[in-house]
Amino acid sequence: MNDLFETEPEMVAILASDATEIDKLSQVYKMIVEKQLEYARGAVELARATGDREALLKEQIKMGMLRNAIEIFAYAYLRVTGKRVNNG
Repeated sequence: MNDLFETEPEMVAILASDATEIDKLSQVYKMIVEKQLEYARGAVELARATGDREALLKEQIKMGMLRNAIEIFAYAYLRVTGKRVNNG
């Protein structure tokens, strides 16, 4: 995944912005996790459509872990900066 998002227009814009480094980190992290969640949602739909229970369970677990990772990051961001992650 090292270079997977490097050319994404959204990432390029974030990195070129005047935001603080910690806010850039937050925005890039959010972008990457949201793209992974989007992929997992598609995989869940596919698994449901094909009746693949094993794949469905795997993707549901993945989505739960990604959501948990968002919450962990938000807590760490709050502890470090004293402010909540901007969800906008």
